[in-house]
Amino acid sequence: MSDASPPSPGTEESLQFERAEGDQAAAAAMACANCSQPIAQVYFEVNQKTLCESCSGRIQAWLHEGVKLAHIVKAFGAGLVAAIAGSVLWYVVIKVWNFELGILAIAVGFLVGKAVRWGSGGHGGWLFQILAILLTYGSIVSSYVPLIAAEASKPDDTPVAAAAGTDSSTTAAGEERTPATGQAAASDSQGGRSLGWWIMIVIVSFAAPFLMGFSNILGLAIIGIALYEAWAFNRKTKIAVNGPYQVGAAASPPAGG
Repeated sequence: MSDASPPSPGTEESLQFERAEGDQAAAAAMACANCSQPIAQVYFEVNQKTLCESCSGRIQAWLHEGVKLAHIVKAFGAGLVAAIAGSVLWYVVIKVWNFELGILAIAVGFLVGKAVRWGSGGHGGWLFQILAILLTYGSIVSSYVPLIAAEASKPDDTPVAAAAGTDSSTTAAGEERTPATGQAAASDSQGGRSLGWWIMIVIVSFAAPFLMGFSNILGLAIIGIALYEAWAFNRKTKIAVNGPYQVGAAASPPAGG
């Protein structure tokens, strides 16, 4: 004879009731990681975080939206404002305290990178990374423009009249030239030089960190960190959306991956 005794009445119903209570407790404990609202039926896994259907839908719509011209324009505008602010601050520090504060260069990279990221709507990617790097470098080196311009504007030892040749009565072609003509030529030369002069000042400013050679190795390293900050802020965000899943059911990857 078997010693097994039949289950007592109501045991199966009791087990089913306990299982149902467990599912309800799990459902009540599940909340969206984004909006913190309780999830009753359907949820999604977004980068291994549990999101409700509404929040997941907004993220998927953002992904499908892609990068638009408006994002590029806004990222450039926001980055340019941050770059100008950083350049002014950098110049003030150099002018007032007569030294370069390396942490400011890193701060410029941080500010420009964040501004470009905000303007891009959080999309990121190589286009915004290049934009952030160019604006950051331009912000740092443009602060040298007033200093280099002031140095280059110092008067030469040669008198202007002699340089212009106003004391000469004839030109190389043998034509007579009055002092007034010589002064006009000098004025034209000065006016023509100003455009090329400013272009040269900008070129020298952008090349300045490298023209100083090995003695500026620390400065180049600091600029490199600033550029890395701007680049890192604008990495393309990778988002994996899985679902939908039913609350209380075992989550399994969707068909096809």
